[in-house]
Amino acid sequence: MNQQHDWAVESLQLLQEEMAMIHHFYEIEDNKKEMQKEIDDVEARLQPQITYDVISGGIIYLQESFLSSN
Repeated sequence: MNQQHDWAVESLQLLQEEMAMIHHFYEIEDNKKEMQKEIDDVEARLQPQITYDVISGGIIYLQESFLSSN
């Protein structure tokens, strides 16, 4: 399959920009707990994710002769 992944690249670039801004902001302040919370929030929002839902599932039964024919 040849699919476009531009959305993931853009999301990772934005994530890196946000992380740099957080580190720059908290460079001045010494609040590690607050900085980690900000980092966790940004990662949850911008980390590329692929999700799927099974709409219609089923069970397929194969005969033994089909499996041994290979």
